[in-house]
Amino acid sequence: MAETSNNPSGVYNLDVTYCNDKLCRYAYEAVKSVSSNLAATNAFDQERLNKYYDDMDAAIAYVTKQPQLDLPESHPTLHAIEPFPEIPNMESDEMDHVVRLLKAARTELINSQSARMGAGFLPFDAGRVSALIAKARQFLQEYIAKRQPMDLPESAPQQPMTGAGHGGV
Repeated sequence: MAETSNNPSGVYNLDVTYCNDKLCRYAYEAVKSVSSNLAATNAFDQERLNKYYDDMDAAIAYVTKQPQLDLPESHPTLHAIEPFPEIPNMESDEMDHVVRLLKAARTELINSQSARMGAGFLPFDAGRVSALIAKARQFLQEYIAKRQPMDLPESAPQQPMTGAGHGGV
């Protein structure tokens, strides 16, 4: 029996590759955000998260509206996908949860039936990813935005800084 993994290094679907890379980038942004090192999610990071969620919704909508492609010469081609960033134990419990939701969306997508197609999403695969993005948005709007910041003088800080993001190239 072939070995299986829910963390493949490549998929066959052009659109799954595209959306995977977005999810990985947005997770990295969350991990390296100012808010990841605080017991608060600042307004700037909240706005960024909203834009990331909007972008994922738009990408999924775009892909699902496209006609099915006939790719007899270029499929199957394995496309390398970005690996999900390392997730440190962040000071922010909320950013920890945001990143876990993005990772779940990515895991569902890259292990979906759609990942074996040349392009496009099957409706139920798109629905799974969309539901996780909706859950992340709801968590941001109905919990984070209403419950932050938290004063935790006895237990914070409890984690090291997550460090700076990528420097210029």
